[in-house]
Amino acid sequence: MAETSFARHGVAPRVVSPVARPRREPTPVVGGSATGRADLAALVRVGGRRAGQMCTEHVSRFERDKRRPSLLRRVFGAGPLSDGEREAFDAARGERLVGAELDKLSPSWIVLHSLPAPGASGDLDHVVVGPAGLFAITTRYVDGERVFVADDYLLTSGLRTPFAREAIAAARRTAQLAGRTLPPSVSARPVLAIAGARAVRVGVRARAVDVRDAAVVRSWLESQPVVLDAYTVERVGARVAAAFEESSRVDLASDSTSAAASETRFRRLEREIAAARRIRSLWRVVGACAVTAGVWVAFAHLPSWLALHVG
Repeated sequence: MAETSFARHGVAPRVVSPVARPRREPTPVVGGSATGRADLAALVRVGGRRAGQMCTEHVSRFERDKRRPSLLRRVFGAGPLSDGEREAFDAARGERLVGAELDKLSPSWIVLHSLPAPGASGDLDHVVVGPAGLFAITTRYVDGERVFVADDYLLTSGLRTPFAREAIAAARRTAQLAGRTLPPSVSARPVLAIAGARAVRVGVRARAVDVRDAAVVRSWLESQPVVLDAYTVERVGARVAAAFEESSRVDLASDSTSAAASETRFRRLEREIAAARRIRSLWRVVGACAVTAGVWVAFAHLPSWLALHVG
């Protein structure tokens, strides 16, 4: 299994299963050399990053710095974020939902979240390596909409959203991080996971990009044919983590502290947005009741009004 060499070198692995597993006698896998041990140590550090961490930290700054809407606006259901800020919030929600599903994979899989891409504004949402190969998973969040996948774009509420170029670029970047540890016969596969959708309908097969609903992405990964053994899975995962550390400016030493603070602010922001949504829903109900009452009163008094004015 993938965690065996971690025990061999005295470091605790990040286990994607929610249930901690006891240590057992290791078998010789990755880590026989100094380079292998360094890669494994990097995997432990990078494996501690949370799903959507980069987006969560970005959104949490809104919660920290932004002025709250006035009391009157809050009474009518005004949310704490602007439209642009809400897009960033939805991106964070999508990554977190997909990450929660990926973290349920068995320990034979290695899952890395939110790896900032050097020299770029975005990040690799999720890098997953397991018996079925190496996957670069990007995410999209749609709030209760029906999604149709055609060619290289998503169609939601009449709007087209391209996705293929970003997904393929993420796969290329992931393959570069894996380097020569990835067998020539195996390539990094781009995947788009759609979170929050009411339904996902895939039409024409997107250009080399697998599109899946976030709710089934884990079972889909586990259903793929086996192409890597446990030794190679660990070797590829450790190299990806080490290559990320080598090329990234992220300070992993202070990473956990800042991530915890950002998590607290993000959850507070989630509660405020949910409360604003409930208030707007309540006002819609009140408005519908008022219109219904007005129509009923009008029809109730219509005969008398006609008799008075028409004779």
